[in-house]
Amino acid sequence: MAGPACGRRQRDGRRLLQADLVAAVSHEEIERVAASQAGVLSRPQLIELGVARSSIHWAVRARRWRLVGRAVVTHRQPLTKEARWWVAVIHAGPGALLCAWSAAELHGLRRFERDVVHVVVPIGHRVRSLPWMKVHVSRRLLADDVYGGRDLLQVSPSRALIDMAAWSGSPRTACAILAAGVQQRLVTPDLLRAELARAGKVRFHRLMAATLHDIEGGSQALSEIDLVRLCRSYSLPEPFRQAVRRDSRGRRRYLDAWWRRADGRVIHLEIDGSVHLNTDVWWDDMDRQTDLAIAEDALVVRVAAAALRADPFDVASRLSRALGVPLVQTGREPAA
Repeated sequence: MAGPACGRRQRDGRRLLQADLVAAVSHEEIERVAASQAGVLSRPQLIELGVARSSIHWAVRARRWRLVGRAVVTHRQPLTKEARWWVAVIHAGPGALLCAWSAAELHGLRRFERDVVHVVVPIGHRVRSLPWMKVHVSRRLLADDVYGGRDLLQVSPSRALIDMAAWSGSPRTACAILAAGVQQRLVTPDLLRAELARAGKVRFHRLMAATLHDIEGGSQALSEIDLVRLCRSYSLPEPFRQAVRRDSRGRRRYLDAWWRRADGRVIHLEIDGSVHLNTDVWWDDMDRQTDLAIAEDALVVRVAAAALRADPFDVASRLSRALGVPLVQTGREPAA
């Protein structure tokens, strides 16, 4: 009985000795690199630092390190979000980049955080996702897509936002993503437009192009066209557009559109482009709208410019109720 037990102890001792070799090889350098990568390294990195493959094996066996997918985690604590980003990119292999929601969050986008880690790989690259990973395959993943200046490989902010919008579940979310990216100063409309052109005919392409037009302050003319098309498609009376009105204080004000119902009541429509997301503009618009409504005892209806293209039926339904006329779809519904 003593013989086998002694043999096991000797083997365990050898394993611990092998694991201790890790500490003897560039220990400070390993700690430095691990600290910069949330405690996550790849096997090639460790080998480059002078750690033998057998030492990696024994450090894992001794429970000093652990494997998560193909990545080596140098601690036993729960993985932070940053650590999962590193694990995902390392696990996905050469050519993989953090993308979409994950890359946008790393770049600083707020209000669109997700627990799932998104990575993109070139077409033909095969990798099995970890439970909290989503792997996207791209035909247009190029060297230029690697965003410079960071160790953690990721796509550029503009590509992250366009991919997010194209992969989102609704047109409303797609518009909100682009607006938030510009509002939070991650990108400019020009960068997003260039990335959209590279992406080609992705989902919501026309809607995103129109939204970028709105963001740059050109929503007025474009939204008027969309409004007229919507009214014709649903047999709604066409409005008076860009009319000059007098508010309760006698000041000249401009309306996006207005109607007078059969009973004489006036309906004001305000079309909010992405520029209205600015607090000062939004406040001024509300004051202007309130003064006009008081002066004419008007009913005020507000819609997002993007909604005219993304959800025309919903907008038409609200307008039909406000105007007191039936909603009749002519079969020429404007397409997003």
